[in-house]
Amino acid sequence: MPETSYYPLGGKTLFMLVFKRSFFAVVLAIALTLGMYFLGYVPTQYLDIAINAMFGGMALFVMMAIAALLIGWLEYSRYGIFMNEKDIRVRRGLFAVEEVGIPYRRIKDVKIERSLADQLFGLSQLIIMMVEGESQVILPSLDKQIALQIQDAILKKSQVEDINVLANSG
Repeated sequence: MPETSYYPLGGKTLFMLVFKRSFFAVVLAIALTLGMYFLGYVPTQYLDIAINAMFGGMALFVMMAIAALLIGWLEYSRYGIFMNEKDIRVRRGLFAVEEVGIPYRRIKDVKIERSLADQLFGLSQLIIMMVEGESQVILPSLDKQIALQIQDAILKKSQVEDINVLANSG
């Protein structure tokens, strides 16, 4: 059985997965903060309703924050990058886990892209370009060092396989 290398995703990836899921919680937190600021302007006959709405909003915020944490952690725990001598396998998914295997001989190039947000958090997006057509596999929100290690390993293994194919054909 070929030896398989597992590449952990890193804590920054977990942070970004949770951060991407918590947009509505952040918007609600801003709305609650503004609501508390303007609570003094509410007429006294409506103050009970406004306070109950604030408590309901806080409860909703807590539920949304917990949901964002759980969904982000679940996605993080089901995301894996495995490499052996013949291929790279990417396993990901939230509820239905999909596993994609890419033989090294089908890989044309491996690029790293970093948006401004990625640069701020030290993350990278790894793009594996395939030989046939325009197909590609994107691995988002990887720690920069992990992305560089995976890129280096894929390029080395795909070059070794190309050399072996050329040596065997002649």
